[in-house]
Amino acid sequence: MKKIAVINIKGGVGKTISTVNIGAVLAKKNNKVLIVDLDPQGNASQLVKSYGKSDMGISNVFLEKKFETQKAIIKTEHKNIDIISANINFAFAESKIITDTSRQQQFILRKALEQIEGMYDYCLIDCPPNIGVVTINALTASDQAIVPIKIDQFALDGLDYLLSTIFEIKEEFNPNLNFLGSFITMDNNTSVNKGIKEHLNNNAVLKMFETSIKTNVKVPESTFNQMPVVYTDPKAAASIGYNNLTEEILKKTSN
Repeated sequence: MKKIAVINIKGGVGKTISTVNIGAVLAKKNNKVLIVDLDPQGNASQLVKSYGKSDMGISNVFLEKKFETQKAIIKTEHKNIDIISANINFAFAESKIITDTSRQQQFILRKALEQIEGMYDYCLIDCPPNIGVVTINALTASDQAIVPIKIDQFALDGLDYLLSTIFEIKEEFNPNLNFLGSFITMDNNTSVNKGIKEHLNNNAVLKMFETSIKTNVKVPESTFNQMPVVYTDPKAAASIGYNNLTEEILKKTSN
């Protein structure tokens, strides 16, 4: 099972939408996909109509010792896509994890996913918009990390810190962690957008994907339908983008 963390410490960059749509493209290619929702807002869970569908979820995984991970998995209405859901209760989990000194706090998610290793081809982890113990767990559990970037005047804020954190986790907890690269979301043709995009593409450290996701009204429409845009409108510009981006991810992870 290949585990990919989708991460940015900023909110509103298209992280959750990207996680779910990449997962949907992988599922359409007949891969078995597990989405792990680590954001207390539970937007990934809502996007696949799984919010509140089970009494068990990611809070149980983190807070209950010897919890059986499979009990938290929800089958979605989409073929090949399952999810471990989150809700607002998970917002209070971090302090409880930190104060529990009876186990290694950074390895909770890794050990939970090891229980279901043979059940899925891909596990996509939708990280919260911060660097706390939950995000550190995601990176410690993952093989790859990808970073969605929304182009605005604050596009570069926190990126250096985020990348240094990824490399620190690799050094301290997870030598198998690989920073796969960054990609642009909500891309448009304004002069400001083009200038910042050129700057990003010239920054070798960011390892920019060739594909960017175009600004597309079909994306917010898909959130109201609680479905990935690649399902609601496969010909939409964003859907084409997520298909191409997923192809790039598959090529980069094929080794």
